[in-house]
Formats: sequence, structure tokens, C-alpha cells
Amino acid sequence: MKKFSSSNWKWLILALVCLLLEILAGSRFKYQEPEEIYASAINNLIERKHKEFIKIRGNDSLMAHINAGEFDEKLISSLRKQKVMALRFEGDELKFWTSVAIDESIAAYKDSSGFGIAQIKRGWYLIDNHREGKTSTLLCYPLYRQYQLSNNPLLDEGFNSDLPIRSKADFSLNPREFDGVAVGEGLLKAPVYVSFKNPEDVQSPFYLRLFVVLGIFFLAIFLFTSFEYVEHRFSFRWAWLFLFATLVGLRAITQYLEFPFFLKESEWFQSDLYSLNDFVPSLGDLLIDTIILFILTFSAFKGVLLVSRDSSRFEWQPLTKFGIPTLIFAAMLGFTALLLGVLQSLINDSSLNFDVTNILNSGSLTALGLLIAAMLLTIHFLGVNILVIAVQKTGLDNKTLLTHFGIAICLFLGFYWLSGHFEYVLTVQSISYLVAVYITYQLVITQNYFQKTVAILFIVSIFASSLFYRTIHDNERELRQKLAEKIYSPKDLTAESIFLDIETKLEYDGFIREYFKSPVLQKTLLEKRIKQLYFTGYLSRFDMDIYDFDTLGNPFKEMNDYPYSYLEEVYNTRTQSSLSNHFYFVNDPSLRFGYIAKYEVCTDKTTLGKLFILLKPKFIQDEKIFTELLSNADESRDDLSAYSYAIYQDGSLISQSGAYPYSLTYDFDYQKTDYFVQREGYSHLLKEGAGGIFVVISKVRDSILDPITIFSFLFLTFSVFTFLVFTLNTLFMSLRIALARFGGKKRQLASFYSWMGRFLPYRKFRGLFFSTRIQLAMIGLVLVALMLTGYFTIQYITFTYSQRQNERLDSKVKSILSAIENERRFGEMMDYNDELAAYLNQLAEFYNTDINLFSPDGQLLASTQMRIFQSGVLLDKINPLAYTKISIESRSQHTQMERIGKIHYLASYVPIFDGDRKLIAYMNVPFFSNEKELRQELSSFLENFINIYVFFFILAGILAYLISKRITSPLILIQSRLASTRLGDRNERLEWRQQDEIGQLVKQYNFMVDQLERSAQLLAKSEREDAWKEMAKQIAHEIKNPLTPMKLSVQHLQHAWKDKNENLDQTFKRVTSVLIEQIDSLSLLATEFSSFAQMPEAKSEEFELSEVLSSVVELYFNSPDVDIHFSADKERMIVFADKNQFSRAFHNILKNAIQSIPDDRRGRIEIDLIKEGDQAVITVRDNGCGMTEDITQRIFTPSFSTKNSGMGLGLAITKQIIESAGGTIEFESEVNKGTIFTVTLNLR
Repeated sequence: MKKFSSSNWKWLILALVCLLLEILAGSRFKYQEPEEIYASAINNLIERKHKEFIKIRGNDSLMAHINAGEFDEKLISSLRKQKVMALRFEGDELKFWTSVAIDESIAAYKDSSGFGIAQIKRGWYLIDNHREGKTSTLLCYPLYRQYQLSNNPLLDEGFNSDLPIRSKADFSLNPREFDGVAVGEGLLKAPVYVSFKNPEDVQSPFYLRLFVVLGIFFLAIFLFTSFEYVEHRFSFRWAWLFLFATLVGLRAITQYLEFPFFLKESEWFQSDLYSLNDFVPSLGDLLIDTIILFILTFSAFKGVLLVSRDSSRFEWQPLTKFGIPTLIFAAMLGFTALLLGVLQSLINDSSLNFDVTNILNSGSLTALGLLIAAMLLTIHFLGVNILVIAVQKTGLDNKTLLTHFGIAICLFLGFYWLSGHFEYVLTVQSISYLVAVYITYQLVITQNYFQKTVAILFIVSIFASSLFYRTIHDNERELRQKLAEKIYSPKDLTAESIFLDIETKLEYDGFIREYFKSPVLQKTLLEKRIKQLYFTGYLSRFDMDIYDFDTLGNPFKEMNDYPYSYLEEVYNTRTQSSLSNHFYFVNDPSLRFGYIAKYEVCTDKTTLGKLFILLKPKFIQDEKIFTELLSNADESRDDLSAYSYAIYQDGSLISQSGAYPYSLTYDFDYQKTDYFVQREGYSHLLKEGAGGIFVVISKVRDSILDPITIFSFLFLTFSVFTFLVFTLNTLFMSLRIALARFGGKKRQLASFYSWMGRFLPYRKFRGLFFSTRIQLAMIGLVLVALMLTGYFTIQYITFTYSQRQNERLDSKVKSILSAIENERRFGEMMDYNDELAAYLNQLAEFYNTDINLFSPDGQLLASTQMRIFQSGVLLDKINPLAYTKISIESRSQHTQMERIGKIHYLASYVPIFDGDRKLIAYMNVPFFSNEKELRQELSSFLENFINIYVFFFILAGILAYLISKRITSPLILIQSRLASTRLGDRNERLEWRQQDEIGQLVKQYNFMVDQLERSAQLLAKSEREDAWKEMAKQIAHEIKNPLTPMKLSVQHLQHAWKDKNENLDQTFKRVTSVLIEQIDSLSLLATEFSSFAQMPEAKSEEFELSEVLSSVVELYFNSPDVDIHFSADKERMIVFADKNQFSRAFHNILKNAIQSIPDDRRGRIEIDLIKEGDQAVITVRDNGCGMTEDITQRIFTPSFSTKNSGMGLGLAITKQIIESAGGTIEFESEVNKGTIFTVTLNLR
């Protein structure tokens, strides 16, 4: 790019336009009150839903099904797509419903008419009611979900996902209740007032994000074209500084101005997720900074690599001065410490889950953290590359480099210590990691790119896995410490919230009063009823004991385990308040930190007795019953499913949970508290509390495979990242070509494909070495096979697990159904709700499941989790799709996926018949555990699979390397032999015993060698004959030239003698002079042939070059019409050669230079002798007539000459002398300007 064309400015203009539009639109959005934005969105939704309701009402076919009360699957599905529910009341009875995501309190609005809003237990709904007589048809849309089971993360409370509102809110029809914004004015019968709890949590419109993305894209193109322009106009150094200043400046401006403002809406930019310091306050900021640093480092690496290929070593020599290598090493150590410190902070200080041993529990934020870690390590590796290139170009030996590195370590440690942030572990890690990467890179620097990449990935993954493993191990121990603190006072907030529902029922339970009135009723019946009716489901994790006393405190019907005074003392002095008014938390380890309730059983006038209910956590807890929907998020209980724990009081076990079999007595060392002990394959934390309490939390010891799993996962992650970087680099280069080719003339469109092909991987594959292609092919086949195996295995596990879950559910349903059918009194229980509920609770506890019972018309009869229906989480009706299958289609059993909040589960429905095969009810059994168990099974498989994957990857790499070496070694041998094959030399034959393709190739090579030897012999013979013929012609021609004048002179002398010419003496003298001259010419001719044919054996010796050149030059200083200038470096230059032959060669060069000067100009010859490294360079420059191209091609050919005399052997002999001394001779010539001869000799 020689010119910065105006078309390049268009990218900057487009970027500024997009960013300006974002600023203008964003300012209007940013400075607008959030409540106004929310109200506008809600009003738009209300208006849109009103139109949809009208459209549904106008669908005669659909309304006909609804009015007829026909449960049709297509009808239900079509309404669900619009998130609309249809309800049909006949009088006070609900006869038709399309969803259970509503509750029975909607019946209060059946008498209204028209479009409005309804407040029910489940939240606020838009409704449209149409009445015809006693029949009401309601269309409902959930505007805001709000449950009585508040603060439960599994219940997706909040506005409907059709609204871009994340803030929670309060609704009211009374404007005076709170200061809220009115919505629905002119749309609803009466407006509703909304108060937003987090009004600042506004989700910006999509178009603002689009403007920013486009602006960044156009700005990136402009920066790239500007970078290329600066690089071509000035240098890469200035281009990189331009890029650095631009990116850093833009980052500083955007961070200062908080642009774009909507970034703060993202979870990535929340400081509670991660914060490094004031400059990097969030994970998103760290991501942006890392990307900028990656771009700068990658561009610096590419530039240094390019410069290193195009420049010689002496340009890097200034790096060796003033201790610059030491500063480079010290800076690299500091850079390493900085990156590792950030990486360690990311792992330790963020709330991300980096426990990659449980892969499926890691979310998208963990993937983002791993991406940042991969970029940081890649940045460091690129920095090491730059360091290696700089060090290599200095030409310093290893000993000197080691000295510089040692000094750099001292400087680094000193500066780090003085900074006041010295960390021993981080310091050792930084030094060892830099050394490991540097040494590894040096060891594999001669390997191909693929092998170097795999080796570096291996080393980086080993280091990163050790860092991750240590951090995960430390974090897990900290978590156990926190869990131990919570177990000291194990209040169960979920149980307390359930107590709120049952305490009033217990107080007014008529059976309890009858028990105190009737002497016939036994205590076992009371215990059975209370347990089955009230303490099932979640509360079944408690052991329940009932203690009955009369009004005086004496045992009522049977002796109790505890006296009245003891229970009264516990109730009054050893308890803490709870959410319940009757149940109090017992802060006494001897009672297992349970709960106690006291009831005075009274009639209207008298007190009948007193009842204590004591709940103790079961000795071994059962975690299988589904209770998430009934739990309270404020409880903040950590997951204990991976742990076992025990509580000891005065050395005796009082409670335990989990798989580890604890001893009944405390058998650990009493002296060791807050201490980790390894025993029986478990890691135990011993924690001492007040009152002689010891808590032991145990976890299965980390397997030796855990660090291997972490290594495998990180190796795979970094490999994928490397592949993505390679792909992006390829796309970037393709974009570069596209901009260059399309930016100009459109006729170049046809050549774009060929240009782009140079940068695509499949094109470059053709240029790879055969061994590299074998390695890539083998590894590629292994990886593809493993990937396909993994994919289909995961699909198979999912499928078989689903089948297994269905079979388990089916087996459980059939067992429960069989138990019900075998219960003779079940038909009678249908008329007694309490007895029916108690029986279902008994079945549910036995089969460890929940059971819902519906009447033939779909009405809920009983449930083991009545609170879910009573609190409005679900409508007290059967699921309409299931009802369609088992009632309308008369299926004997139907299983489908259902959802409550964020929980998906299997649900099976079966009809129940009495002895006369009359339908009496439908039973529903939900199966909740499949999703969690499936994740665990898949996670376990993926851990093992990734280990195997990486193992086979490395094994395939090693085998591919060995096999490729085995296959290509004979090819390399053949290549080397072919390269050394010389016509006329002795060429060795190859031996290969196997009769394979390589054997055939070797056979052909040996045949070629034999043919070559025969051809060389024939060629040598032919050349000798041709040479003798040519030489004979030359000799004959050269001899004939002087013989002709000699013959003429003799004949002239004969005539003069015969005629007795008076000038005979003069003629005789002239003839003899000519004859002597021609004889001398023949003698010179013979001498030249003799010198060329047989050069005397060189007698090499050491001599000072400038002295010999000076002695030769002095012989020609007095040459007429020629100025000779000689200059030489003062430094002595010793060569090892034949002194006399070298003097003769330089005589020839100098003589040839003088003879090349035409008569019409004064000659000038410049002779320079300089030292360049380990060589001496002699240049002889003349201003002669120069040489044409055809002369330059034959200047060193024997017998070629441009003069009328001589044999043309001088320069041929000169070249032979110089080359025999290990030197070279070259020349440059330009017609009518002169010639430059350059002789290079090796110095001693």
C-alpha cells in the first residue's frame, strides 16, 4: 500500500457514523427514566396481547373446541406457542383448561367481562373474559409471575420473557399504596400501578448493540489498512507503535466514559463476579484488556518474525550492548509474573467454577474464564517467541546468555522485593515456567510447526493444570471449613417454612381432640395419622416422636420416654425461635439439633391435655426426595451431596449423613482440630465446636486421575483455542487479500480465488512435507474417530438413560398401582380426604416418590405435596395434555415431560379402577431425579473420555512421528544420495531388503546410478575426444597464424638472395626479426597451453594479504595513461594459500583491467581490501569499456579472449587459483562504464 487512498477513509467514516448513532440513540435511552421505558414496553405488550385475544376470539374453529370443552392436543399446543391459556367455567366449576401454569384463584374473575388484569396467587395475568349466561370463557396471559414460595431460584419469578425487563416489581390497583408508574391506561378497565425494585437494571435495545458491533468492525478495517500504510510508508516499528497507541487510547477513553453504557447490563461486567483492581473492575473488562494485549503481542510477534527473516545478524548487534539482553530477560520475567498473577487471581478471586473434573457443572462463564486463561498463556508464549528470536539474532553463546539470565533473575527478585508485593510461590512459578517454555521451544525449534505447537501445548497444559489443581484443592478445603461452621447450627429453613403450613392444621385437627376424649383410641393410631398426614415428603427426614400428657403433666395413656418437666425445660430454655409460632429449634446436640412443638389440646371450655411433638434429624439422611420447589433460597445451604459428615457429642455419634461409615465413638485424635486427616480412602476435616461437639466432614480422596483429567481438559481447551486462532488468522489474511483485491478494480475479481487460496489450509497442505502429512493424516483420523465415538456414546448414554428412567418410573407406577388395587379400603378412603392423604403419604414414603391423585374429571383429590397446589405453583387440575391421552384417547398409561419453574421431569399417568372396573381416579407419579443423575453420568463419562482422548492424541502423535520417520527415512536417504549424485563421481548404491514400494524405488535408483556411471564414462570419452579435437583446431589455427608470415618472409628472402638484391642485408635482418618474433609467439603459445594443462601443485602457506597486493600494484603504478589507487584496512589479514599463484592471479586481474581501458580515455583503477567478519574482500574497479552480456557468459571460459593476441587463458587460470584456495571470484560489468571484480578469501 503505497498511498493511503480516499476509499480507506470510508471505513473510519462508517465507524464514526455507527458509533455516533449509538451515542445519540443511547443517550436518549440512557437519560430516559427507566420506569418510562418499562411502562412503554408493558403498554406495547398489553396492546399486542389484546389484539391477539381478539384474533383468537375470531377463530371460530378454535373457539368451538374451547366452548365444547374438547381437550385437543393441537388446540393446546397452538395456544401454548402464544403463551396463552384458555379456561372455561360452567357456573362455579372449571370444566376446561389448556394449562396448569395458573391457579384456582383465577375463578374470582369469571364473573367479570372484557379485557383486564387479574391478581392471583401465581402473579398478575392479562385476561379476556367472555360470558354467555353461566358460562365464562377466559383467555389468560402471564404478565408477571410471583409465587407464594418466594425467593426460590427454581421458580422463574419476574416479567414474562416477551418483555425486556429483568427488574422485579410490585403491582397494585391502588395508586396510593406506593409510588408507582401507571400502565394499561386506555387499554385496561382500570390502570395498574407498578413499582420496580431495580429500575436501573434496564436492558438496552438490540439496535444499540448492532451499532457498536458494526462500528467496531469498520474501525478494525480502518486500523488494519492504516497499519499496512504506516508499515509500508515507514517501518513495522512505527506501525506497531501506531496500533499500540490507538488501541490503548481507545480503551482508556471508553473505560473513562463508560462507553458503551449497556456493557454494565451484562453479568460479565459485574464486580461481584470478579474484580482485579480499579483498572480491571470486572471479568468483561479483563476480557477486553486481554484481547487488546493479545492483538498487540500477536502483531509484534508476526512483525519481529518478518524482520528477523529479512535482516542480517549485524543489525541485531546493538542488542548485545549496555546489558540489553539482561534487561530483556528481566522484562520477560516481570511479564511472566504479571500474566501468571492475573491468571492466579482469576482462578482464586472469581466466583467462577473452575472445577473441570465436573465438566457439566461448569457454565458459560467458566468457558469465558478458560478463554481468558488460554489467551494469557498464548500471549506469554508469543512473548517467549519474540525473546528467542531476539536472543538468536544477537549471536551470543549459551554461556553468555546464561550469565545475562542469572543477572536478570537477581534484578527481578530485587525489584519484586522492593515493590512490597513479593510472593514466593508466584516468583518460583514465574521463573520455572519461563525457563520451561524457553527450553522446550529451543529443543523443538528445528521441528515442523505442528510438532512445535503440540510440544508447547503439552508444557503449557502441564503447568496450567498444576495451577488449577492446587487452586481447586485449596478452594475445596475452604468450602469444607464453611460447611463445618454451618453444621454447628443446622437450622432447616425449608422445614420451618413447611411448619407454617401444618402448625394451624395440627392445632385444629379434630382427630387429636378425639384422641384425648376417647379412651378407645390408641396412641399408635395418633402417631400414625400425624406422621402420614403431616410429616411426609420433606419432613420425612426427621424422626418424629409424640409425647401426650394430661393437664397435670402426667403421661396420658402410655409412659413417655421423657417426663413432662424435661420437655418443658427443653422447650423453654434450650430452644431458639424459628419461622413457625409453634415449632422451635432445639439448640441441643443430644436432641440432634431438631425441633420441638407444644400444643394444648382444648375444647371450647376446657383443656383436654398437652401434646409435645419432637423432631430429630434422622441418623442417616435420605436425599432422594424432591424438595427443591419447597426450599427457601435465603437458606443459602451449600451442596452436601459430595460429602459425608458426622456430629459427635462428648465422643458419641449423634448424627451422620452420607456414604462414609462413621464409628459410633469419636476415634480421631482429640488434639487435632481444624485439621485434615487421610483415612480409608477419604479426606476428613476435623472441626471442634463449643460444648464438646466435634464435626467431621469427609470426602473421597482425590484420585490420581484428577490432575490428569485437569491436564487433559486444559490440553483439549488450549488445542481448540489454538485451532481457532489459526482459523481466525487464515480468515484475517483472506480479508486482507479481499480488501487489497476488491478495493481497486473489479476485473481483479476473477483472480481473488487464487490469491485467497494461498492462505487457506487446504492449499498449504499441498506444500507440507510428506512426513508432516502422514502425521496430520494419522492424528486427524484418530481425532475424527474419537469425536464420532464420543458423540454417539453420549447419544447412546442419553438414550439408554432415558429408557432406564422410563423403566424405573414404569416399574414404580405399577408397584404403587398394584398396592392401591390390593388395598380393599381404597374405595372407602376416597370419601375421606385425610385418610386418603395419609395413605398416599405412606405409599410415597415407602416408594420414595410423590403421588398426585385426580378425579375422573381431572380435579385434584389428594397429593403428597399439597403445598405446591395450595401456594399456586400449579393449578389443582390434571395436566391437559396427559388428560387428552388417558381420558380422551383412553390410554392405559401415559408418560410425558413436564416442567415446574426451571425443573424438567418425567411424569406418568395411569387410570385407577375399582373391583367392578369402574374408573375412580387418575394417578400421577412425577420422577424428578433424571436430569441431575444424567448430568453426573455424562460428566463422569466425559472426564474419562477426555483422558482417553488426549492419551490417544498424544499416542497417535508419537506413533505418527515414528511411522512417518520409518516411512520417510529411506526417502530422505534417497533424497540425500540424489542431492550428492555427481556425473563422473563415484556414486554409492543403496540396499533395501523388502520388496515393497520403497524397494522398487531403491531398485530404480540403483539402476539410475549404473546408467549414470555408464553415461559418465561415455560422456567423459566423448568430451575428451571433443576437447582434443577442439584443442587440435585451436593449436592448428594458432600455429598457422605465425607460419604464414614466416613462410612469406622466407620466400621474400629467397627472392632477394636469388636476385642478389643490394638491400639483402637489410632484408635479411628484417626477415630474421619477423621469424624471431613469430617463434617467440609460438613459444608463448606453448607456454600458455602448458600452464593451463598442468598447474603446478599449490604450496600453501600463511601470508599477509595486503603486502602481496601492494607488491603487485607497485609494478603497475608507472603504467602510462592509467591512475591506480590502492586502499586497505589497517587490520592485518592472514590467508592460507599459494603465495606465488595468488600473485600471478592478481597480475592477471590487474593486467586485464588495464587492457580493458580504451585509448580515448584516461584509465582509473581502484583496488580496495576490506575485512567483513571472517573474510577478506578485494574489489578491483576500472573505468574500461565494460562487457556485453554474451561476453560476460564466457569470460572464464578457456581459450576465450577479446584481444587479438593471447590464448584467453588468464582469467580461467585466475579463477582456478582462487577457487583452489577456497575463495570466490565474481564480477559486475556495464558497457562503456567499466567492470568490478570481487574476490572473497577466508581468513585464518
